[in-house]
Amino acid sequence: MRTIKSKLTKINSHWNDYYFIKEFFQKKINFTDEVKTNYYGDLNNYFHDTLDLIKPFKKIKSDKDYISKIIVLLQVIYTQQDLLDELLYIFKLQKSTKQDKNPNRDIRNELIGHPISRDKKDNNKLKSSILFDIVNKDENYISYAKYSMKKSESKKYSVQEIIESHKIFLNKYLDIILIKIKNIKNK
Repeated sequence: MRTIKSKLTKINSHWNDYYFIKEFFQKKINFTDEVKTNYYGDLNNYFHDTLDLIKPFKKIKSDKDYISKIIVLLQVIYTQQDLLDELLYIFKLQKSTKQDKNPNRDIRNELIGHPISRDKKDNNKLKSSILFDIVNKDENYISYAKYSMKKSESKKYSVQEIIESHKIFLNKYLDIILIKIKNIKNK
C-alpha cells in the first residue's frame, strides 16, 4: 500500500499546486462547480483514511470478529473503487471497467450487498441466500455458503488474492491519472 499512498500523495500535490488554483489546468479536467467545492479533498482524505484497512486478517478472535473483518475489507474495496471512478471523472478519464473491479465487486455484492437475492423478472422469487461459513473460518480465506432453489455451494476466496487484485486495480488507474497529469504538465 506504500506505493498506492505515494501515488495518491503525488496526485494530491499536483492538485494543490496546479489544478485547484490555475485556470490552464482547470480547463483540462472536469473542474465543475462540484469540483470547485474541493470535494476532491474529501475523496483524497477518504482514500488515505481507509487504505490501512486493506490488509490480511490477523488472528481471528471470534465469529463476529471474522464477519466484521470480511465486511470491512470488502466494503472498503467497493468504496475505493467508487472513489477512484470519481477521480477518473475529475481528470476527464474513462471510468474503470467492471472487469477490473471483479471478482472483488461481485464477491462484495453477493456476500454483503445482496445476501438475499430475488429475481425481479420472476415475481420477486427468491434466487439465493448467503450464510457466512463460520464453522470453517480461516484468517486466509473468506468463506460462505450460497443456497438457491436449485443447489447449494460453498464459496471460498483467498484474502491475499482479493487484496492483490485491489492493489492491481488501484495501481492501474492511479497510473492512468498520473500519466494524464504528466502530459498536461508537459504542455
